[in-house]
Amino acid sequence: MQEIELKILDIDKKNLIQKLKSKKAVKTYKGLMKIAYFDQEDSRIKKADELLRLRDIGNGKVEITYKSSPQIKDGCKVYDELETLSENFDMLCEIFEKAGLKKTMYYEKKRIQYEYKNVKFEIDTYPKIPTWVELEVKNPKIIKEILKEFELQNHETSNLTCTKLFEIKYQKVKLNGLKF
Repeated sequence: MQEIELKILDIDKKNLIQKLKSKKAVKTYKGLMKIAYFDQEDSRIKKADELLRLRDIGNGKVEITYKSSPQIKDGCKVYDELETLSENFDMLCEIFEKAGLKKTMYYEKKRIQYEYKNVKFEIDTYPKIPTWVELEVKNPKIIKEILKEFELQNHETSNLTCTKLFEIKYQKVKLNGLKF
């Protein structure tokens, strides 16, 4: 499966949620996410610019995700992604570590997710930095239309990964270990 996404930085969360509700967008998720990245001892996953992640999304659900090295298309980040659901975040972390993988990153974020016209609006709040929304689309050509419709066209955007965005833009806040 392919994932196409673009982050819109420093948004007014309340205003965006009001607009989504007024347009009858469907809220599909709200909660705290716990995220852990894993790699081989030689860091081959990171060196390949790929990602192996566990994400606890609550209610006993854990996403296991492997993402390929991202490419940029029409300004958006594009991944080939393998993802499945499991349960018991702590047990999966332990299994990965016993299988020889090392946990390289852990952090938490709060997410509210809406769907509107086949676009996922993933509103992410982290401690100590401004909230952003990540738009996940099937076709990058609709991004401009969505930005205009929700009056987000003048906001700074980013196709960087969360990790790289913290390294470059939010250097004073350490992502690894960030918790609520």
